[in-house]
Amino acid sequence: MVLAQILGQLFENAAQHAFSGPQAGCLQLSWAQVGDEIELVYQDDGHGVAAKQVKRIFDPFFTSKFGQGTNGLGLTRVYQLVTQQLHGSLHAESDLGHGLRLTIRWPWRQA
Repeated sequence: MVLAQILGQLFENAAQHAFSGPQAGCLQLSWAQVGDEIELVYQDDGHGVAAKQVKRIFDPFFTSKFGQGTNGLGLTRVYQLVTQQLHGSLHAESDLGHGLRLTIRWPWRQA
């Protein structure tokens, strides 16, 4: 299931980047139907990403932990799943020290 892959990758990314070290933190997920789309908002209160790097977090091989065992493909995979499988979009917001917020939207399809 695509959504399970997306959520799993978001949780793994948080464990590796947002809350590395002894820091405890909080993750929030919220869902809503917005018009003819589903909106999933992921938000954490972790380390955050520098403003100049936010626009690159979905780029292949981009990582804030270069040389520390991460390959920079986690959020790239999320981007691919959302855009190619769900035909949706992603928007990222962050500031260093203030966590990460991802807004994911995709078309609502009734069975």
